[in-house]
Amino acid sequence: MKTKLENIVGKESVKDDPEILRAYSWDQSFMEPKMPQGVVFPRKIEQIQEVVKVANQKKVPIVPFSSGLNLRGATIPDQGGIMLDMSKMNRVVEV
Repeated sequence: MKTKLENIVGKESVKDDPEILRAYSWDQSFMEPKMPQGVVFPRKIEQIQEVVKVANQKKVPIVPFSSGLNLRGATIPDQGGIMLDMSKMNRVVEV
């Protein structure tokens, strides 16, 4: 699955290093940390669509992540899966 994701967003945009995964395992809430399987950094809407298709085929959950500020545990990947970090999508396409 990692190779498929790398083909979609590029090798540099798929992370599975334990230190990076640990950073995505918790937020500012009191919820118990849970490790994701990987973090993907899309830059385009089309990449998100393709990542969702791959995850759906493999039955792997996706947790969207943007600012990193969450106080309710909503971004903790309690079932593992892929963290979809959209912080690289930082330009306005249309107003």
